[in-house]
Amino acid sequence: MAVAFALAFGYFAGIRPVILFREFNCPSGYVQRPVGLMGGVYVCQQSGPIPADQVGVNPTIGGSTQREVGLFLEDLHVRLFDFDLEQDNYLWFAVGVP
Repeated sequence: MAVAFALAFGYFAGIRPVILFREFNCPSGYVQRPVGLMGGVYVCQQSGPIPADQVGVNPTIGGSTQREVGLFLEDLHVRLFDFDLEQDNYLWFAVGVP
């Protein structure tokens, strides 16, 4: 009975689970280099010598890895928890979350 009530409440409150695991990969010929102190943010740089016709040209490809798990009640604007495992940022219950 309690499980049915919890499921019904979650349905009407707009329950939204977030499970996000993304890896950032560079194209072939490039290697990942971390950017600054922030973990999980990378830029791709050429792995070999730069050809003579591309000296001075610095095309950068950047991105980040994401590892996040969370549970939100969207209709009530409530966050039950949101764990960003890559940045070690653990957020708990909050009201008024968009």
